[in-house]
Amino acid sequence: MISSLGDRCTQVLVHPAISVWAVSVLPNGDIVSGCSDGVIRIFSASEERWASEEDLRKYENQVASQALPSQQVGDVKKSDLLGPEALLTPGMIT
Repeated sequence: MISSLGDRCTQVLVHPAISVWAVSVLPNGDIVSGCSDGVIRIFSASEERWASEEDLRKYENQVASQALPSQQVGDVKKSDLLGPEALLTPGMIT
C-alpha cells in the first residue's frame, strides 16, 4: 500500500498479509487497512499514536518473514518471463 500526498509518494506501507482488502483515511490523517490475515492496522504520522517499540519490532519481523524475493516467486524467475509486448500476442484456445 502506498501513502501519498497529492501526486507525491510519501511512504510505502508494507503488510504481512497476502492482500489488503480495505483502506480508508481517518479524519485525523491516519490510514487504516484491513487485510486477508484478519488484522486491522492503523498507520499514523503522529508519534504519540505509534505502537510500542516491542509491537513495532514484532510487526517488522512479521513483514520480514512474509517477504518474497523480488527476482523469483516459487519456481518462476523474473528473468525468464516475457516482456510487456507478450500481452499483444493472442493466446491459444484449447
